[in-house]
Amino acid sequence: MVFELLKALFVGMVVAAPVGPVLLVVIQKTLCYGRKYGMLSGTGSMIADNLYAAGGIFALAVIRDFVDCHKSLIMIAGGILVCVVGVLMLRRRQVGEAAEDKGCNPVACIFQTMGCAFSNPSAFAFMLAMLALCRMDSESLSSPVWLVLIFIAAGELLYWMFVTFALKRFLKVSDSVLLGICRGGGAVMLVFGAILLVKGLMIICNG
Repeated sequence: MVFELLKALFVGMVVAAPVGPVLLVVIQKTLCYGRKYGMLSGTGSMIADNLYAAGGIFALAVIRDFVDCHKSLIMIAGGILVCVVGVLMLRRRQVGEAAEDKGCNPVACIFQTMGCAFSNPSAFAFMLAMLALCRMDSESLSSPVWLVLIFIAAGELLYWMFVTFALKRFLKVSDSVLLGICRGGGAVMLVFGAILLVKGLMIICNG
């Protein structure tokens, strides 16, 4: 049982690690507003991944079929959301200590990264692959599923704690550089969003 829970912790850390829109949002929130808002953004991704994990453990085939059937709509909706986040980052006028003092909407931080995670079908595929690799399905588990999900979530949160700590502890840059990083991240987010939109539209056109 202990080994199984350690595997769940490992799965959580691994699925949080790939570079993508979620990481960009976490970096932007951490540098511009502080570790608290970076962690809130990471929490949004953790919630989405935990829902993926629950689906993967309980009803692997059903959820995979649903995602495959609605892949184009998921990509289009996600692409729009990611583009909106990118535009907001590009429009940022203030970063650094002043922005950190003012903070931002905690709920928005969570839902931004949840949307980014849900918009990316490959994130779901990656979660399924990790669960399959570690043999963590409802028939193979000896631990309660709810406990396994808690450890997967804990693994993700540990990863985001490390990322936000490292950013604030070791990356010391001026406000002007932070603003450039924020806007550069916004431009990259727009590219991600555009790619998702194009892929979703191509699937519809080819279907």
